Amino acid sequence: MFNGCVALSTVTLPVEAGKGFVTIGSYAFENCTNLTSINLGNDVQTISIGAFKNSGLTSMTLPSELTTIGSSVFENCAIAQITFPEKLSTIDSKAFAGSSLVDVVIPATVDYMFASVFSGCEKLHSVTFMGTTIASAKSAASANKLASKMFENCKELSSVTLPSKLLTIDSSAFIGCRNLLTIALPQTLTAINDSAFEDAGLTSL
Repeated sequence: MFNGCVALSTVTLPVEAGKGFVTIGSYAFENCTNLTSINLGNDVQTISIGAFKNSGLTSMTLPSELTTIGSSVFENCAIAQITFPEKLSTIDSKAFAGSSLVDVVIPATVDYMFASVFSGCEKLHSVTFMGTTIASAKSAASANKLASKMFENCKELSSVTLPSKLLTIDSSAFIGCRNLLTIALPQTLTAINDSAFEDAGLTSL
């Protein structure tokens, strides 16, 4: 809709309950480099692919009704902090890749997190999963699996609390996490796939 509108700095959307948008469309504000903040209201349930990719966003309050964050929605945005709403269930691939997030808490309502969600978040320091399970895709084979390249090259990541019933850490999940010196692995864990901790700073498990 406004893809590439580099001069766009202010957007006013209907925010009154019951009168706002339910979906933010794909690539709606991609490359809007002067757009630093936006109020989406609370009716939005889905933010679609790349909606704010490469935009100038530095802050965002996610709608309380939000259930789905599409792939690359906040990729390469300068957002440092974000609070996930309690109805959120799906975070798609590269949703926050290359962003400036520092500390992240994943609510127990999140069932699915796909590959590379936080890939390249060089300022990310800590991540806490509040739930007991997570799936890397919407298939039985992906149940209780931390997706591949989830924290790829998160160089400052030093603290991770994993879901307590996790079965698998997929390939390259923590590759390049040089500041991750230790991590508590769930007792339920049965598989650590190729290069999961390659070039990480682990000194103990």
